[in-house]
Amino acid sequence: MSPPDPTDWDDDNAPPHTDDDYQQWLAIDEGLPALATYKAPKTRPATNGHDATTHSSWWPKDLAELFSGDHHPPRPELCARDDGQALLYPGKCHAFNGESESGKSWAALIACVLTMRAKGHVLYLDFEDTAETVVTRLLALGAKPAQVLELFHYVEPHEPILTRGGKFTPANADLADTLDRWPISLAIIDGVTEAMTMHGLSLIDNAEYATFHGALPKRLALSGAAVVQIDHVTKDRENRGRWAIGAQHKLAAMDGAVFSFQVAQPFGLGRHGITKMSIEKDRPGQLRQHAAGKRIADLHLDSDKDTHALSWSLTTPDTPEGDDGTMRPSVIMERVSRFLEENPQGMSKRSIRAAVAGSNDLIDLAIDLLMEEHVAIEKDGQTHRHVSRKPFRA
Repeated sequence: MSPPDPTDWDDDNAPPHTDDDYQQWLAIDEGLPALATYKAPKTRPATNGHDATTHSSWWPKDLAELFSGDHHPPRPELCARDDGQALLYPGKCHAFNGESESGKSWAALIACVLTMRAKGHVLYLDFEDTAETVVTRLLALGAKPAQVLELFHYVEPHEPILTRGGKFTPANADLADTLDRWPISLAIIDGVTEAMTMHGLSLIDNAEYATFHGALPKRLALSGAAVVQIDHVTKDRENRGRWAIGAQHKLAAMDGAVFSFQVAQPFGLGRHGITKMSIEKDRPGQLRQHAAGKRIADLHLDSDKDTHALSWSLTTPDTPEGDDGTMRPSVIMERVSRFLEENPQGMSKRSIRAAVAGSNDLIDLAIDLLMEEHVAIEKDGQTHRHVSRKPFRA
């Protein structure tokens, strides 16, 4: 099959394409639309017989808007914790980095659910999985079918949007049309390694990651969306650093926040899992004040033992430091206190562990701390029952 005539191609009227012929498109560089689509703005209107002046991006920017009364630094507005503190910045690039099954994809899908609940549009670029898996998880997390159909735009790319020569392929027109058609609030890139490999770019080359970042993540962010890249880390925990697997520029290029994910309690069917989210980078600087050390949130995924129904929460860190420097699992302390308040007859430690969300170690620590003034022990034969004396609130 001969490739289409490249002179007929443009971003607004791209020819039909299939997986079979994109390799031929890659070989044709000269006729493809240029990667740089910058249009110089008019910086001075036409007045008194003078023509309007246009400049390249090297011309100094007009900074007047920075001094307007309604200007404010970037603020996180999407993917809020249970206490209302948001984690993602609109128009900025973020990274969710972690080992396999560390909860980073679940966290990204929770961000999707929260965005759709606020009537925002989501673009999900999936280089790893299938629509069936993603939509099934969205529904399990509480998304409504009508929300998914109206606001969730799922893409499963199989061909690159640009060539190694720096030219866009016809697939670029579909992405451009998507960004023009819907006001995307959140964009997820699921599988950075797979996305770069599909584009023929090296994972360890800083310059090639910069090419990828400018062509996709940064481009999505310029549309106003909060962009999240889901990425893997190296297996070597001691020497992995703060960035994902591959080029160090993955960290440097992020102008939003970079989060790492560490499993505290594995999640599975019929099990309650906990993942710790930590801040590795916060370029705008609006998040660290809401973290306990580096930890910004704890992701809880709880699958019912009998029905496997899924519940979730994105809480403040369970182990902030107290005034004496000791670790106080204040969120779990409140859960234990509320449980005992609801069961005034008293409960054994085993019953508390079974009913309260959290690891056994943290629950035991919470009970010990509550016994200072909030919980008493009453002996009932050979059983020790924990009874609420005074409510505790985080």
